[in-house]
Amino acid sequence: MPEEIQYKLIDTDKKLSAFRNYLHTNKITELAMDIEGEFNLHCYGEQLCLIQIFDGTEFTIIDPFKISTGELKKLLESKIVKIFFDASSDRMLIYRQYKIQLKSVLDLKYHVEVLNLEKRGLNSLLDAMLGIQVSKKFQMYNWTKRPINSAAMQYALEDVKYLFHLRDLLHKRIEEQGKIHDLISTIVQQDVDYDKKSIPAYRKRNSFKTLSAEKKALADQIYELREETAKKLNWPPANVLSNDNIIRLAKGSFGNVDIPINPRVRESDRQKLIQEIRKIL
Repeated sequence: MPEEIQYKLIDTDKKLSAFRNYLHTNKITELAMDIEGEFNLHCYGEQLCLIQIFDGTEFTIIDPFKISTGELKKLLESKIVKIFFDASSDRMLIYRQYKIQLKSVLDLKYHVEVLNLEKRGLNSLLDAMLGIQVSKKFQMYNWTKRPINSAAMQYALEDVKYLFHLRDLLHKRIEEQGKIHDLISTIVQQDVDYDKKSIPAYRKRNSFKTLSAEKKALADQIYELREETAKKLNWPPANVLSNDNIIRLAKGSFGNVDIPINPRVRESDRQKLIQEIRKIL
């Protein structure tokens, strides 16, 4: 059984301020960092739930539920280098929730792209390059719950534990292959469009793209109705009405058959949503 990772929990502004002072006093210029979030899996919407940090010596977990936006901003927009693996969705989540732009990010995803490695996921890379197999037990964990399961905390810390080592190995390969200029070029060309609107999952499906303009408009209206109900119930939207069924409804695939709203939805909300959908169909 792997040795338990000891960590410091930061759950007040005062503790986060002290942590930033610790970084400054100890001249720490790089942090391995990752986050855990909620992405419409257990409730409605997206939410930052944890920030995991390894400074090369000590591990730290920040509980953002109890931290002010101002204090988070001082850390996340600081000049200290933050080593991530595939930070794109993390950056967007943080910006959408707090209007904080994650700065000074070294994203190891670009090292992998420049090396054109066959295995590109973090767990696959850790296995291939370090012989480390990371548990997937808590991939679907509800990070909004408090207190957080102690084993889940250990799982979260595994995502930052090896980032420094992985960074060094990737750098070495890039140097050996003479691809330093390729890496620099790739990194400097990255431009985060924080105001880019996210595309709903159903709109990315081929079954949606082949719809007529009229039926696409119907699907969009059904989607908005579903979102209103899901937000009211604080449910994951797909648990109210699946994306596939949004498209099928727009196509007219169900005919006179009952509209497939999850029967666990409270009857009054269910009937209201069914009536609203029937109106636009």
